[in-house]
Amino acid sequence: MPDPSEIEADSEGETKERGDDWYRKLVEEATDVTVVIDSAGTMTYVSPAVDRLLGYNPTDLAGESAYEYVHPEDEPGFLDAIETLRTSSRGSETLEFRWAQDDGGWCWLEATIRGRFDTDIDGIIVNCRDITERKERETDLRATKERMKMALEGANLGIWDWNMKTDEVARDELLTEMLGYTQSEMGDHLDDWERVVHPEGKNDTTRRSQSTSKTGRRITSVSTA
Repeated sequence: MPDPSEIEADSEGETKERGDDWYRKLVEEATDVTVVIDSAGTMTYVSPAVDRLLGYNPTDLAGESAYEYVHPEDEPGFLDAIETLRTSSRGSETLEFRWAQDDGGWCWLEATIRGRFDTDIDGIIVNCRDITERKERETDLRATKERMKMALEGANLGIWDWNMKTDEVARDELLTEMLGYTQSEMGDHLDDWERVVHPEGKNDTTRRSQSTSKTGRRITSVSTA
């Protein structure tokens, strides 16, 4: 088995042999965008990936203010993160914001921002990745939930959901109001639910729950007044 000190020495030697050009090429070939911002908010370096992700030539952004490209609604959070890192040379922040694309659109980015004023970089490193698709899915999901909520309220429907792994039962506010209970009175376990079921329907409820529990599924039910 190789001596650990020999492995470490070989690793250090390999790192030195690679040199700055190797690391520069590594950054240039990366799919994520790397930007360096100075203390005034000016971009001093922009990696080539910005062309693929945002449509800009890197040299066109160098020398520009980063703040001008951040969406107005996201600018306060971005400014706060930058201001925090100005006073913490080794700090780190992670945030999501929209960045203007060259075609006039907006791209959602998730960025890890690190202050490096105590090194030759003398600025803030911003590593960004595109999360636009994820944000669009989140927006669609929220819209779907809102439409469902409106439909259920309009139809006077209540929902209860049983998690068979935890035996917890969640009920929406409309269902408890329909039954004349408060959320606390209804409880949050299946036994609490069975306590308020009419005797004639209890056997059916028990049979369905036992049958479904064999599959390990989650039950969601809709009730109407």
